[in-house]
Amino acid sequence: MNTLSKISFSRVLLSIFLSGSVLALSSCSPPSRIMASVMDGVPVFAVCESSLAISIEVSTLDPSSTETSSLVRIWRVLSSEALIDEGQIILTGVTPEGFREDLPLDRAFTDAAIDYVYIAISSTRGNTDVAEFRLSELSGSGWLDSSGRVQTEPC
Repeated sequence: MNTLSKISFSRVLLSIFLSGSVLALSSCSPPSRIMASVMDGVPVFAVCESSLAISIEVSTLDPSSTETSSLVRIWRVLSSEALIDEGQIILTGVTPEGFREDLPLDRAFTDAAIDYVYIAISSTRGNTDVAEFRLSELSGSGWLDSSGRVQTEPC
């Protein structure tokens, strides 16, 4: 094989690889790797995949709004780069190691019956894992995955 055909063959392989990568990136995002439960009336989350995170935000539907898509943040912590270990439990209102509280837990929302809860964990890689849970789907104890299935153990 001469040098020109080696270069052409390499370019063909590279373009096939790049085309496949673009298609993979443009497909649907994977399901969230976060699970939810309730402890003493406060949402609790289990992170099922390790990541370096820069923020964790918990939100719920705004009860004062008539729009069903209107969210209000009830708690947020920030970090320059903190490790969230696989299986780590995040209790809303309790700042995980390596983070600092940016928005204290708004007890007005946790004292009310929260049904829909949203969590967003932003990583240092620029992506955000967002999960939505309907806590009324929990019957007693258990953990909800992002597709609404109840499991006895997190992750």
